[in-house]
Amino acid sequence: MPVQHVSAQEINGIDRPRVLQMVDITISIASYNTRALLRNCLKAVYRYADGLSLEVIVVDNASMDGSPEMVKEVFPSAILVNNTRNVGFGRAHNQAFQISKGRYFLILNSDAELHAGTLREMVGFMDHHRDAGIAGCKTFLDTDNTFLFPKHPVPSIWNYVMLYTDICGRFPRSPICTEFMNHSYRLWSASRPVVVDGVDGGAMIIRRETFEETGGFDPQFFLFFEEDDLFLRARRSQWRLYYLPQTSVSHYHAGSHKNQRIGDIASRSKRHYFLKHYGVIGWGVTIAMDILWHRLTPFFERLRPDLERLSHLPYDLYETEGRLKIPVPSPDKGDMQLMELSTNRAFSPRAGAFIHGDEFIFTSDMLKRFVSDSFYWRIVTISKEGHLKKTGKTGRVLIHKNA
Repeated sequence: MPVQHVSAQEINGIDRPRVLQMVDITISIASYNTRALLRNCLKAVYRYADGLSLEVIVVDNASMDGSPEMVKEVFPSAILVNNTRNVGFGRAHNQAFQISKGRYFLILNSDAELHAGTLREMVGFMDHHRDAGIAGCKTFLDTDNTFLFPKHPVPSIWNYVMLYTDICGRFPRSPICTEFMNHSYRLWSASRPVVVDGVDGGAMIIRRETFEETGGFDPQFFLFFEEDDLFLRARRSQWRLYYLPQTSVSHYHAGSHKNQRIGDIASRSKRHYFLKHYGVIGWGVTIAMDILWHRLTPFFERLRPDLERLSHLPYDLYETEGRLKIPVPSPDKGDMQLMELSTNRAFSPRAGAFIHGDEFIFTSDMLKRFVSDSFYWRIVTISKEGHLKKTGKTGRVLIHKNA
């Protein structure tokens, strides 16, 4: 079957008889300079289709690394949309939806790989739960045991103050912050589907009716917060969101936006999100908190000098292919220990890996998953019931990357 090449200019003119051509699921992938990752992503999609009728739509945002040519050559059954400029994450998926014919619409990152059985489980769940508008899966950061904690909650004025500043990062044992952390542990260990506020966007399935009712992604978001915005609008339209722990994906977070001005893009998206959903008050609170916390940081540095002493570990793991070992004290019987990782000291979002033995090893391969030049780590002890018992040593690793 020859490649179906669709230019961005032609999309609005396409009128498909969707009812007659409906397939089980449309896989929508927005790509920008992720050729090798995109190839692995597509290989996993076709490998684990599990007999489902599906279509794959790749929207390329003007890649310069040969991604479109690779799709044409290696995956000729995929529909390729070539944009002449980078239109962003949400706009690209909106383009794909306009020409899609799936009963369900799966948003899949180009740096993610679906695991066996995930597509069939997702479709089966949505078929049997008509209240489900969106569902997400368990997310690993590699093929081993490093995982991303399930997304929760969708940003609001209150939890922004607690989670997206450094309050919980510095005071993790406070009652409010402990409950946020415990909820993450409960979600990760869940064995059945759970109703949630939001899901991780590396791989999420959306009912066609839900996407149509909500109007899809807000094109004002170039990157970041567009998924949270969609989650809020879906819930306000009485759709439920589910976390499906029996489904999984590896999301390598080594994708296309690492060289862009991420901080500026994130700030613009954050302010648009809070202005849209919480008005001038929400917009003002986020700006005020950013300014206030920046001014308070020196005070807390003096209050917690131990954190900074532990922080700066100048290990050149990329150049030496070395390994950084962190000693770990033995837990009490029945307890579990986690190494939690985050690119910011607020530990929101955060990943985790279960610790086995008396040390934890950071390898250079693990650090390739971080798009920033540093990350924070902390050791936490969890009871067998899934509750935080204590937080231990905390530190920061500086990553020196080869040019």
